[in-house]
Amino acid sequence: MASDMTKNEKDALKTIAQSAQPYDDDSPEMTCFDYGGDFQRMLATLAQKALEGKLDRDTAQS
Repeated sequence: MASDMTKNEKDALKTIAQSAQPYDDDSPEMTCFDYGGDFQRMLATLAQKALEGKLDRDTAQS
């Protein structure tokens, strides 16, 4: 997914990814979405994953 993003999309995701410390893949927060945790960290985590090409655009839209 990262390869087909525009420069503006990448820049926006970089800003979000740098806004908070992303969660590690093995963090409990990554498997439990009703924990009432830090949503800014979750946004940063998802932005970082998108930049790394670990999110599939088709999956994200379904």
